[in-house]
Amino acid sequence: MTDYTDLQKAAEYAAQDTIKFADESEEILALQQFHEEVDPETVLSLIAEIEALKGPHDWLAEDLIKELVDNAQSFQENACEEGEDPFVVVLLAAASRIRRQEANIDQLKAGFKNFHRSLCERFGYFHDEIDWQCDQVSLEEHIDTQLSHVSAENTALRAQVELLQRGAGQLQEENEALRNTALSKAVVWCACGDGHPANSYGAGFMDANGGVCANCDAAVGSGHPDSRGSDQVQIPTETPVPERSACRSEKP
Repeated sequence: MTDYTDLQKAAEYAAQDTIKFADESEEILALQQFHEEVDPETVLSLIAEIEALKGPHDWLAEDLIKELVDNAQSFQENACEEGEDPFVVVLLAAASRIRRQEANIDQLKAGFKNFHRSLCERFGYFHDEIDWQCDQVSLEEHIDTQLSHVSAENTALRAQVELLQRGAGQLQEENEALRNTALSKAVVWCACGDGHPANSYGAGFMDANGGVCANCDAAVGSGHPDSRGSDQVQIPTETPVPERSACRSEKP
């Protein structure tokens, strides 16, 4: 019999309620891990084993059990009073063992059928109650298609996230540029290089005096040292030039 330990672990993990109601990415990861263990060969092997257990020996086993029990009872009735016939004990033990084995087989079949039903519910697949063993193969194909769709959606979402991240970086750069521009505009500058905050007295003075700061206005008005303490001397805009005589004086 094939070992299905890894398949059982993956199925039990994916079937947990904590996974069903967890984050979508965690649920998808659990289903992908389960899908890695469920391939067509595994499904066909399971179906073959179930069919073998379900095979023609079912009714033969029932007949055998009945025959064993009948024979055992017959031997027991005809046994000597000294004690039970060992052969009768063996027959009864064999019948009991066969019954237990049948119960185990029924339990395994019921468990696999419930597992098949849970997969159908999870992947939105129509469950065939009558021929569910053969339906398992088409369920595998349906699961593969669903996971392919999920993988494509994940790829598209990943591309969108990368696009959003790039857009966020561009917005951050634009915000930095706007912040620097706002800081620059928050200061009113004079031609002399002095700056005053937009809402300060100095900025108001410049607004009232044609953009000239108080230091420049005082220096221009008084002709005395400017804001840097250097002497300024007012120079006339035009220097008068004496008129020259039209004729030269002759030497005596």
